[in-house]
Parts: sequence; C-alpha cells; structure tokens
Amino acid sequence: MLYFVPRTFPAMPTCWAPGCKSGYRTASDDAKVKRHFFHVPPHNVELWSRRIPRDGVLSVRNYICDIHFESRFILKTYKHVINGEVIETERGRWELMKDAEPTIFPNLPLYLSRNTSKPRQPKVRIATDEKVKTSSNELPCTSGEFFDIDMNSAHLNLPSHHVTPSGTSMCSNCKKCASHVTERYVTNRKIRRQNMRMKELKDKLREALIKIKKLKQQLMVYEDLPPQLNRVLSQAKRNTHAKSNTGIRYDPEWLLDSLLIRCKSKAAYRMLRDNGYLPLPSIGTLNVKIKALRPEFGFDTTLFAGLKKKLEGFPRNERRGVLMFDEIQITKNIDYRSETRTMIGMVDFGDLTTPEQRYQEGDH
Repeated sequence: MLYFVPRTFPAMPTCWAPGCKSGYRTASDDAKVKRHFFHVPPHNVELWSRRIPRDGVLSVRNYICDIHFESRFILKTYKHVINGEVIETERGRWELMKDAEPTIFPNLPLYLSRNTSKPRQPKVRIATDEKVKTSSNELPCTSGEFFDIDMNSAHLNLPSHHVTPSGTSMCSNCKKCASHVTERYVTNRKIRRQNMRMKELKDKLREALIKIKKLKQQLMVYEDLPPQLNRVLSQAKRNTHAKSNTGIRYDPEWLLDSLLIRCKSKAAYRMLRDNGYLPLPSIGTLNVKIKALRPEFGFDTTLFAGLKKKLEGFPRNERRGVLMFDEIQITKNIDYRSETRTMIGMVDFGDLTTPEQRYQEGDH
C-alpha cells in the first residue's frame, strides 16, 4: 500500500512592528510588495524592544521588515575591488549592520518615529615637520595635531610655541590653547553684539535729532501768532492731555472769551463747540462760573481787582482811563440761589431800598 505525504512549505514571515501588514494575507496590494525580513539579533533584543512601541515580549524568533530601518543600516549590495576599481553587485537577501535599530513606523503617529543621528567623522590633521621655536618661560606642546585658525583673529594672543611657524594652525589637544580660544571667542562675540547695539542706538539717536529739528522749525511758526490764537492752541493742547471730559481745566482768560461768545449768540456757541471748531466749555460750566458771581449793590471789588491785574503789564503813562456809568434795561428774571438761599432779581439799592421796592422785580 502506498501512502502520500503532503509536502509542507515554510510559512511566510510577518512583521512584528505595530500597524505593519507586511507578510499578512489580509494586507493591501501596496503592502504585498516584496519585503525583506530580518531576525531580531540576540544582542539587540533589549534595544529593539525599547525602540518598537508595542506591548508584548520581543524574541529572536520575531521578524522586522525593511520598512522600519533607515537606508544606511541596510546592506543591499556586495562591494568588490577589482583592479583598483570598486564594483557593486546586488544582494539576493539584504542584511543589517550590527548597530541597526528600528526607528521608522509609518502607520503610527509621527512622534513615535525618529531618525538616529549620524556619528561625526573625526578630523585628521597632519602636523608640520618644522621645528617650533619656544621661549625660556614656555614649554612646547607635544600633541602633534593642529587645527586651522582665522588669520584675522590676530588678537588671540596665544603663546608662540602653540602656533605653527606658518601662523595658520595651532595644536588641538593643548588645554591652554583651548582655554585661550574659548575665552577670546566669547569676548569677541560680546564685543560684536555691543557694537551692533551701539550702531542701532546711534541710528535711533540720529533719527530723534532729525525729528527734534523738524519740530523746532514747526514751533517757530507759532511764535508769530497773535495772543488770542495762541490761547486757543494752548487750550486745545490741554484738552488733548485730559483723560476724560470731566478732567478738563480751562484758563480763566479763555473762560471769559467763551462767555463773550455765548453772549453774542447761543446757536453759534453750540455750533462751534459741537463741531470741534473751538475748545469751548459746556454751557453748564459757564453757568457754574456765572453763579459763582455775587451781584450786590455798589461797586464790584472783583472788577477792580481784575483791572489792577490787567494794568500791571502796562507802562505807567498808559495806565490812564475813564470810568463811564450808564443805565441799561435788562429782562426781568427772578432766580433762587440755593447756595445762599437768597432771591436774585429784586430791586436792590442797598440800605436805600424802601419796603415797597424790596419785592419788586428789577429791570435795570
């Protein structure tokens, strides 16, 4: 009797990295592209386990595909030197370098993938065979390696035995040279920053001086203006510096001019004030100033005090004038002053007022 034993084939390896479908039957057409799988090396099991963000235990039986490695970690060709010429041939099966580690996970968030930094190649310098002159107080450097220096940095003030005779390089392993270079570099950097800062400040100062010169030329125009117009400009400037409308303070002379404009025409006063042609106070402010006056029988002492102050700036020979008295008729109006609790608008001749006249409305 004959027995047929079915032939078994090795299973297709699958990638152990999270989110990777390489080697799975359920993978999409893009994931079914031929991939190279690598066994986890025994000496890198712990390192790869930390690099791969997946729960579970990683073992040497697991596979990781080539998607998760940087190209510099994968050996894709053989290199042969024939007659001094390097010839490369493709490998049938790719291999990894000893220091390879998985760092790329395209199916996971970007922060889980990272590129390892390439190690820097050490610079090799050839020391010159010429002898270096030394002084009696300094010992020569025996490091035998030199690095280039900037010829424009003549202020490094390095010892003569630490610089080659050509003056273009100095020893790289000498601690004294390194300390001098570091100190001078930091100092030069600070000096450059301060120089740039000084240049910026000089430019700003130059611009400020130009602005001041222009402002002085503009102010010279206002010196020839009449005093009334200067008073208007001064009051307008004071209004702009006020934080609110209730914080405005008016010059006494400007208040008098405003009161005269108000006496001429109430409509014109409102038009000039509401449209901003003149910095006039409100009518309420004028009423408060008017109520502060105390009209009484006889001569007003405030009037004479104002005349005295006005004439102080005149020469003595111009302080002459004539007082004229005239009787005018005014509109009858009775007003009650709550501050003094008195009635204003009655006939008042002082002590000469008769009982009949005391309760009559005044009209002149």
